[in-house]
Amino acid sequence: MEPEGPEWAALQQENQNLQLLVAQLQGQMVQLLAQQAQAGEESENKKIKQLLKMKPEKFKGSPKKDPEDWLYEVEKTLEVTEITLPATQLKAIQFLLEDSALAWWRSVLEDDEVDTPTTLEEFKVALIKRYRTQDPVHVAYDQLIRLRQTGSTKSYADKFDEFAPKAKLTDSAKCRQFMEHLKPKVKLEVQKEYRLNKFKDYEDLRAHAIVYDQAEFNSKDNGSRGTDWRPRGGGNGGQAGSSQPPHNPGATPMDIGSFTRTPKLTPESRAQCIREGRCFFCRQQGHVAENCDLKKERKSHPNGGRQ
Repeated sequence: MEPEGPEWAALQQENQNLQLLVAQLQGQMVQLLAQQAQAGEESENKKIKQLLKMKPEKFKGSPKKDPEDWLYEVEKTLEVTEITLPATQLKAIQFLLEDSALAWWRSVLEDDEVDTPTTLEEFKVALIKRYRTQDPVHVAYDQLIRLRQTGSTKSYADKFDEFAPKAKLTDSAKCRQFMEHLKPKVKLEVQKEYRLNKFKDYEDLRAHAIVYDQAEFNSKDNGSRGTDWRPRGGGNGGQAGSSQPPHNPGATPMDIGSFTRTPKLTPESRAQCIREGRCFFCRQQGHVAENCDLKKERKSHPNGGRQ
């Protein structure tokens, strides 16, 4: 039997009133917490707006900016604006990321297989790991092995010299790496001379490659440079710009009327002609074989030329 009587009825009524009061208190608590959260969020948002008004430098993921230096500046800005809550700190930082850095952070947030940073310290570790500057020696060497000659040997050599000192290569290693990605024809010529130990050092090899490339370029230029062509910077046989070629002990002076024969062109004499800017046909300076007057005269008198 259930209890009956006025006392039991009063007890039931009191219990109902108590439950109603608890429900009311719970509702008020939820409402208060929501108000506090809203107020706290508004306060934190004001701090973020204050931070953005200070216009701190944004991080784009460029190698020109060290991530640790940037993070140090950000931490100081967070201190000034009194942003101390981890969630607010991370929220503020996302406004300071741009370009590849912002794309990286979004990928981290969206990747379920990666532990997403929840504190500033965890974010710092992730950012530094992603954008830490590599060993400059390795970076320079990587740039060297990717370098290819696409234009003149001179422009290739200038770019090579930009990276080589940072890569800390020995002289012999510089020679080998320099030859590796020359254009095929230049590479073949330089490697041949290199195997014969014709170069004192990298600078000598470099100069030979440039002069050879210039000679090849001008030989294909259909005479557009005329007979005044000389390798830029002059040659070992005389001063650049001189109208009269200096005496060359290794060649016989040419007489167009008598068609004096010249010695056979050997690999050694060919290399010397390249270095000194001499014609392969008559061995004189100031022009290339394609523009050689003696060669043209020889063609018009086939019985009087060299064999």
